[in-house]
Amino acid sequence: MICFLLTAGEGRRLRPTTEKHIKPSLPFLNLPLAYYGFYLAKKAGFQNFLMNKHHLPDQVDQLAKNLREYTDSVETVDETAKLLGSGGALWNARKILQNNEHFLVANGDEVLFPQNDQVIKHLVESHKNSGALCTLLTCDHPDLLKSLKPVWINNQNEVQGFGMEPINSQSKPVHYTGYKIFSRRIFDYLPEGESNIFYDVVKNALTCGEKVKVMSMDKAVWHETGNFASFIKASLSVAVEQLEAVNRRLDFFGKSRVLCSKGSDSFLVAPKSFDTGTGKNWKGFIGIGENSLVNAETQLENVIVNSNIKITAPGPFKNQFIMEDDNV
Repeated sequence: MICFLLTAGEGRRLRPTTEKHIKPSLPFLNLPLAYYGFYLAKKAGFQNFLMNKHHLPDQVDQLAKNLREYTDSVETVDETAKLLGSGGALWNARKILQNNEHFLVANGDEVLFPQNDQVIKHLVESHKNSGALCTLLTCDHPDLLKSLKPVWINNQNEVQGFGMEPINSQSKPVHYTGYKIFSRRIFDYLPEGESNIFYDVVKNALTCGEKVKVMSMDKAVWHETGNFASFIKASLSVAVEQLEAVNRRLDFFGKSRVLCSKGSDSFLVAPKSFDTGTGKNWKGFIGIGENSLVNAETQLENVIVNSNIKITAPGPFKNQFIMEDDNV
């Protein structure tokens, strides 16, 4: 089987950072966002990966090159001419994906911490046993029917529809986490070119009698990272509640473990080797990347610093990523 990581998006709500850097490469507790989905797929036994590229394609190529160190193959598929949507991405990659009876599709910018790192393996098994066209990985979430649109299911964990309105009085809302397994016959329903995989493809397949299932997780942690405020909120929450799970991922990729340090009005996440005494002018959440240095007098407030960065300017720096030395 192959895992298709969707990495072509523009990350518009995280501009101006994403004008120069793809969202899947942004550091979430010292790992690029795309590494989190890659990690869960690897734990399920996936060895072959595919990534699509549209926005800043050279950076997607570099991300793929970096991930090849940890698996058998990582290929990229070109989508630079036009961003094709979640369904169109599959259509564009059909020559590769159709070689697989089943394949995993995962968003390349999701923050998901399941109770069991083998959850994708269980998703694959559930999908194969059900004979469904597609199986979605879902969980409960407090923001369902608020900021998050749910997937509606029945008592047999079968998908009935999508959107804010229930399909019927028995419908139950669940949150889609960004991970799904497809059977190869999804290509029977994919239109040529741009499409939305749920509203244009899966919804049509349901009307044709296909079965689409969900596998729901208990106590899974999923966070929104679409804008900087939510990115900071997610970083702080995961640092407080899931630090050991983060460090397992850092271990897997051979990166330095991180520690948390709480000040009077700040919360710092940094590698063990970082001098935490420099943070007297820091407020809010501060994330320091591996092998990065910060001047003791620099003023930081809600700042995430990428790995291998040297900050000498006094600042202040507020509500931003620092991805390059020349930013400072």
